[in-house]
Amino acid sequence: MNSIDFYYEKIDLFKKQLDIINSKFFTEHISGYKFHELITYSNPDNNWVAEEYIPILDEDAISQIGINPKNKMYLIMHTDMIDKYLYELISSLRTNVPKTLNSKEYEEVTQEKIKEWRKTLQKYYDRFEHIKVFVWDLLKAEYNMSTRHIVENYVQKTFNLGSNYKFSEFSYDGMNFEIISYNPLHVRLKSITGVLGNFTTYGKHTVCLPNQEHVYIPEKIYSLWLGYFYIVEIGKSVFDSLSKTKIISLPKSLKKIDWSFWECSNLERIEIERNDYETTSYKTIDGVLYTGDGLALCAYPNNHGESYEVPEGVVSIKKFAFKSCESIKTIFLPSSLQKIEINAFYRCTNLKRLICKMKRENLTFEGFTGDFGNVNPEWYFIE
Repeated sequence: MNSIDFYYEKIDLFKKQLDIINSKFFTEHISGYKFHELITYSNPDNNWVAEEYIPILDEDAISQIGINPKNKMYLIMHTDMIDKYLYELISSLRTNVPKTLNSKEYEEVTQEKIKEWRKTLQKYYDRFEHIKVFVWDLLKAEYNMSTRHIVENYVQKTFNLGSNYKFSEFSYDGMNFEIISYNPLHVRLKSITGVLGNFTTYGKHTVCLPNQEHVYIPEKIYSLWLGYFYIVEIGKSVFDSLSKTKIISLPKSLKKIDWSFWECSNLERIEIERNDYETTSYKTIDGVLYTGDGLALCAYPNNHGESYEVPEGVVSIKKFAFKSCESIKTIFLPSSLQKIEINAFYRCTNLKRLICKMKRENLTFEGFTGDFGNVNPEWYFIE
């Protein structure tokens, strides 16, 4: 990989660029040009011209930060380093201009568009995000974690970011992630902030509605900055806001999930798509989440039903597996069950009966701790 000095040199160049670029810079230098594109159909006589008025930094700005003449992408201080963030930020403002306008009307419309773009850039330009995207691009092929940490520390000092600033965290598609490995790119889902499949990028917005009946967590997502990343972990309380959700679909790439469903009061099913021949860390049986080998019950949906029979072959029920499941009243436990972890029935206030197909001495029940609610079911064991 590259030397530390190579990275330092690029960071110092980028620092010079950010000494120039800020919100005031955009209000003074944003401009635009009319883009024509000739579209030809199969019939050579059937042609039409597409026109767009495309935002761009003016010549004064370009002379300061550089631009690639072939693709109009901005450079970092006249080097071969492409500033992807700046390019995408400005490209997001593209606007069609009506063709029926006369020259005077056209000029008036374009000037209004420039004013609009200036306000948008002032509002949505994010210096911290700009730095983060630069670092991701700079270190995209650097998998030595020691080197990454040295470079990231240098960036923190260079831009006065503070030691708590994390380059590993980012938001995309209404979700907040943390990178946990770079080769391959694996991430932890930390929280959900909007409707999945929608996202906010610069001046383009979609409505964020965190409650929906079916929440689908994809296996992999493509980010302009990071490329493809795989969701392999889901953190604690990710689904807290999804009180109206009935189905949650999880990716088969998932390797770890902390308890996250306890406030999903209407959740009926948890699903994972997978083929029978695939070995995964988790699977679902009739909408209930188990480990991939089927030996441990991990999560029972709050509104799955009043009674449930745990399948034969299950040997343990995980901590918080039935947490806050107010609908459950009766649970049938298989003869194979050996252990029920602490707080497995936390706040299951309507749980009345545990019917066990084993002798009492063959089952370890770790009980409760904390404010677990009034949970005191009747236990029935074979003689």
